Amino acid sequence: MKKNVLVVCDGNINRSPTVAKFLQERHSDWEVQHAGLYYGYPLMVTQELVDWSDVIYVMEVAQLKRLHNKFKNIHHVIVLGIPDEYDAFSDELYQEIRRVFHDDRYE
Repeated sequence: MKKNVLVVCDGNINRSPTVAKFLQERHSDWEVQHAGLYYGYPLMVTQELVDWSDVIYVMEVAQLKRLHNKFKNIHHVIVLGIPDEYDAFSDELYQEIRRVFHDDRYE
């Protein structure tokens, strides 16, 4: 089933690009974008991306709160609980992502 997915973390450097790649590989029918919440980092979250998305994945509760404070029409946000302690695309981060998505409850 086609779904527009936005993956968000603080800087859009490690977690969100890795989770986005994981989801794209797992769901070829999903359109997946990733973005960050802080200025000065690549690909910032915009209202346009929020409006485009069917579901938004964030890594931490603080990011959920920031989205609600910064943007309108925030809907269907899922907190993954992935801490900011991994390098992008590292085996350890992929292991954590697989642990989070192991039973498909977030998909």
